[in-house]
Amino acid sequence: VGDSFIDAKCEKHSTRVAASYDNHETTATQNTTPRIDDADDAQRTTSDRGTAPKRIKHQEATKRLERRATRAMTPNPTIAVAQANGVSNGGSGKGEETSVRSVCVIGCGPGGMFFCHNMNKMMAMQREEGSSNGGSAPATKYDVQCFEATSNPGGVWRKADKANTTNAVEMYDNLWTNGPSYAMELYDYTFKEYLADHGKEEEGLTTYLQRQTVLDYITTRVTKGCPDFFERYVQFNTKVLHVEWKDDLNKFEVTTQKVAYGGEVNATGDFPKVTQLFDYCFWAGGANGKQKMPAPVLKRLEGFQGDIIHSADTAHLEELSKDKHVLLIGGEYSAEDLAIQMIKLGVGKVSIISRSTDPHCSSTESWPGGKVNAHYGRQINSVSSQNGKTVILEAVEWEFPNRYYKEEEQPPLEELTVADIDTIIFCTGYERNCDMLHPSLRSEDPGRDNCAHQRRFKVPDDWKMVESPVTKYFGEVKPDECLHQSHFRQDLFFGVKISNPHMFLLEEITDNPMLDIDVATWYYASLITGRIELPKTKEEMLAINDKIGINAMKSPHLRVCMDKNYFEVTEKVWDELGDDEELDDAWSAASYLSIDSTMEILGLFMRTAKYPVDIGTLNDLNEKGKRLSDMNTVSETLRWSEDLEECNKSTDRKDWRTFRDTYDKKTIRSIFTDESVVPLKKSWLDMD
Repeated sequence: VGDSFIDAKCEKHSTRVAASYDNHETTATQNTTPRIDDADDAQRTTSDRGTAPKRIKHQEATKRLERRATRAMTPNPTIAVAQANGVSNGGSGKGEETSVRSVCVIGCGPGGMFFCHNMNKMMAMQREEGSSNGGSAPATKYDVQCFEATSNPGGVWRKADKANTTNAVEMYDNLWTNGPSYAMELYDYTFKEYLADHGKEEEGLTTYLQRQTVLDYITTRVTKGCPDFFERYVQFNTKVLHVEWKDDLNKFEVTTQKVAYGGEVNATGDFPKVTQLFDYCFWAGGANGKQKMPAPVLKRLEGFQGDIIHSADTAHLEELSKDKHVLLIGGEYSAEDLAIQMIKLGVGKVSIISRSTDPHCSSTESWPGGKVNAHYGRQINSVSSQNGKTVILEAVEWEFPNRYYKEEEQPPLEELTVADIDTIIFCTGYERNCDMLHPSLRSEDPGRDNCAHQRRFKVPDDWKMVESPVTKYFGEVKPDECLHQSHFRQDLFFGVKISNPHMFLLEEITDNPMLDIDVATWYYASLITGRIELPKTKEEMLAINDKIGINAMKSPHLRVCMDKNYFEVTEKVWDELGDDEELDDAWSAASYLSIDSTMEILGLFMRTAKYPVDIGTLNDLNEKGKRLSDMNTVSETLRWSEDLEECNKSTDRKDWRTFRDTYDKKTIRSIFTDESVVPLKKSWLDMD
């Protein structure tokens, strides 16, 4: 199951452009003819749209867009009748039996795909309900348009798109997941069904999955019951330029532009801009919208005589790493994955630098062949002037609420020197790309260092932290009066913009992003189709957000980032005890509480959304919820395996192992079919 299957499915993408503009330099706004997604119209609309030719010269493409724009400017009698009766696109006036609600979706990654998939399911449910009630047509129909700037679906999971450089963020082809496979499983398309569809049911599923398998799984899910899914819902090679809410129209004004047509990239910038009106907008750009390479760090690296790249730009990783010394800046999941990828490719040495003293990479206590040297609690100071290949570090500490500062007393220089570096890779993550949204539609994030401007939430007077392995060290700590809400931005309610509930912004809650995304998109689709309603007041939404914050406070790992008082107590105890192995072990053992807490929040979200799966709720996970939480916990502890430590001491490469070679068939198993994971057929380091 690989990229060829995806390429075959995505070779044809229709181009649906209903444009309204005066000329190529200016645009005019009007309601365009809605494309109604209804079973009776599906065959007609699919054939009307056709499929985009494989290659059309730019001038011909522009002329075709002009002709479509002219047709779109012609008044549509259906819309005219609706407006005459007080119903505009998505309205609710009297005298019209059927209204249309239009939805703009930004991005065709998992969020965009799952939203369209769930809207498709709900429209089918609506038709079935109408049929069971005597065959009456649905009172509301929906026009869902998903805009994707690249030529392929999948977001960061997509195959590299060499012809279209409008989005530089993508996964490198050899990526594997760092989380357990069955924690990604979706209720309406189980992995058992997926494997059977590809004739691989006898092979089973490993604990961790390759990038192309994840991409194939999510695209097969959405197309299995809707073969023309991408033709029906998605406009590829189309960039959203601007989104703004118009109070006078009670709609979003969305401006888009083709960035490529028929495989040809728009180099001259003269494709027409298209402006349309929508009732709802779903930003599904994801957390990985833009590469993040902090400017201060780049400044300190001036004079480095080698390659400096971002982790997303590692298509030629073997060339960059084989027999070389590579420095990774950042200690989270991408650093972990790149480190073992490079060991597989024959790297000479890997050095990891992280300002945090407890990054994700610190969970891996044994690296194959001792190839990795980690420098935690360190940051870049400068590049040595001797040869441009040596970096000098400095020791730092974290200060609540969100600041690292240079320690006054520094270790000896030899402990802060990393020499003979060939390549530096920034594993510093990504930023949300909300540039196309008007500032009023973006999510506010004042940060922990701006507490005076945050809405404060308090724990009840009788609140007590639950017992944990670290309670005997830290005791009972009175919470600070200003607690930082660590799980939700304060202006959102499960991703719904509180000030404008027609705006949805995708948020991930747990370490199971696929499940998070499916629950969120089910919720937004349910709100749009009227299957559920939001709480009636802003106060009710904020009160629920507060409950979520209080729930998170039971985890030491989460509370230390939320509560200044707790942070100060933990720092004092660590300073007093120094390098205490028992305290370190207790802190690690308490990690299950943060996993449980986030899973409970997801359970609350599921119940709020009336999602088809139930895993429990706050302080009350059911059996499914506990199993999901246990999967994530075990996935972390597999990195601490004593067996790995013994294997990786060997000087013989064939003995080396990574966390991806371990598996726990008892814990990592489907909550839907009870299928369990199988071991790899050979060492992960020996796999292509």
